[in-house]
Amino acid sequence: MESDERAPLLLTRTILQPSTQHTLACAAVIAANLLERLAYYSIAGNLVFFLYGEPLCWAISLATVTILVLTAITYYLGLLSGWISDSYFGRYGTIVVGYIIYIFGYIVFIYVSFYFEKFEIHDFQNVTYEGTSCNSTWQKDTRPPVCADGNSPNCLTALYVGVILVAIGAGTVRTNLLSFGGDQARSGGIRSTHRFFTGYYWSLNLGAILALVAVAYIEDFNFFYGFIVAGSSLLLSFLLFLLGTKLYIRRPAGAINVFKIVYRVISNACYVKRNSNIQDDGTVHNFLDYANMEHEGGKFNVNQIEDVRRLWKLCKVFLLTIPYWMCYSQMVFNLFLLQGLHLHVRFDHFNECLSNNISDEIKSKGASANLCDHLPFIDYTDKKGTPPIPPASLAAFNAIFIVLFLPLIQKCYRFLSKKGIEALTWRRLWLGMLLASLALSAAGLLEYFRRKNIAECGLFRQVIGITHYDASPGISVLWQIPQYCLVGASEVFFVVTGIEYAYFESPINMQGIVMGLLWLARGIGNLIGIALLYRFQYSENILSSSKYLDCNRFDWYFFILAIFMLIFSFIFICISKCCDLSLDSVIVETHRRRNNSETESASATPQLPRRRAVIPVNFESSAE
Repeated sequence: MESDERAPLLLTRTILQPSTQHTLACAAVIAANLLERLAYYSIAGNLVFFLYGEPLCWAISLATVTILVLTAITYYLGLLSGWISDSYFGRYGTIVVGYIIYIFGYIVFIYVSFYFEKFEIHDFQNVTYEGTSCNSTWQKDTRPPVCADGNSPNCLTALYVGVILVAIGAGTVRTNLLSFGGDQARSGGIRSTHRFFTGYYWSLNLGAILALVAVAYIEDFNFFYGFIVAGSSLLLSFLLFLLGTKLYIRRPAGAINVFKIVYRVISNACYVKRNSNIQDDGTVHNFLDYANMEHEGGKFNVNQIEDVRRLWKLCKVFLLTIPYWMCYSQMVFNLFLLQGLHLHVRFDHFNECLSNNISDEIKSKGASANLCDHLPFIDYTDKKGTPPIPPASLAAFNAIFIVLFLPLIQKCYRFLSKKGIEALTWRRLWLGMLLASLALSAAGLLEYFRRKNIAECGLFRQVIGITHYDASPGISVLWQIPQYCLVGASEVFFVVTGIEYAYFESPINMQGIVMGLLWLARGIGNLIGIALLYRFQYSENILSSSKYLDCNRFDWYFFILAIFMLIFSFIFICISKCCDLSLDSVIVETHRRRNNSETESASATPQLPRRRAVIPVNFESSAE
């Protein structure tokens, strides 16, 4: 165990062996992650549906932006919480605070949804449906007291408080739980660490499956009970994490201030370069080498400079991931869900067509027709039949594909390695981008045929939960499965590889910051996605400000994103080849070689050559 790590003293009085201790600690973290992800995806997976339908009746644009705000804040807070855990509270303490904030956010959603029971959902005499005036019949005297002011949209302030609290809690827990679990697995060696990351991502997606299938099914009938189940899962996750306290290896809080060290190394390098005449004797390979203590005025040793250099290299890689996250934010829990709400969600009454009541002009234009015009519809709102397929549950195929494909792809990597074909980091990331482009293309094709079917046969009015939706009469929601599976395959190659790369390439005392930067890149991608949606709303040929989905050309929007992702994937290859980003290697093998070299150098304890007197560095003292 490293000198800067500590385990509880209680372990000295137990019979636990080190291998058993780290195994149980990793298991506790993975189980807590599973339950926490179940809680998160129970909100994120159905948030658009929750806000868009009765009785809240938010507009498409506001509901869509809200889920992007949730995910953006979640990932922006990763950097701040990573810095706090590395510099002040430690990972364990930061995770505990994050869980508490998280639970308060969930209480807001449970509180608001409790009043849904007072909303008259069975009175269809003057019913409204999405796409027209969804001014819900949720009267002031039946609303929650915090929503009784009559402002529109309903409960905007209260729900945004809940969204922000959930985002802060989820971002804090997610960022630090991953690094904290890596600390537990590290004591078992490189293979143990690699198995932990595979298990961690596997549990993440298993939690998503449970949320998107079981909890989403409950939420389609009653959001209050769905949030109760998910909130109980979050509370159980917190308790399970606390139960493993006696097993954990914890780093002391406030060991270093990462930002302060980075600033001092860079400023010292600037100072030395500006005020000294160092000859090019092979000791200066890049700018940061000027801060080496073997130069006059340099104050830092080789390892400290190398840590800052690796952090800068990781920042450049994370910048290259932003376009992927921008496209990803538009897919699974956002536009794909909206598309699913307007596809046929039942197994019966397919291909019912009202073509005789549709003008020849609309039929001839097909998918390019103006579907904002009044079209005939088949009213299925008051009929019984097969139960509907919850559109949010289709996202479970994304997670199912990951759970099944992730162990298989690890075996494929080993098989290809034996054949002399290495799964280099840049290849895995590039393949993830290509699969994301294919997923967007599949969504665009489905949207094209959905619009064409409506232009030819009219609309099929269906009820999902307590809201009416105008859908395609002949295109099933099950046709979304291929695009969700393609997104899952993209995540296996891009997201899992990115997490492993970030952890293994990061300096051990900067892992919280590095994970925060990883999620920050995702948050920036989400923010760009928000801006992109608003930008295209001013282009009437693609999107519009109407809350009616058929007034928007989302098929074109999907194709634009797919082409962009395809072009950028090749730009990514060029940049990775031109810049030294350590993407031309296998992640685990690189880390193993680095560990071996560090062990050998530590045992030999070589003295750094010094040309002049060196002043010892005190990190906590103020910079000169």
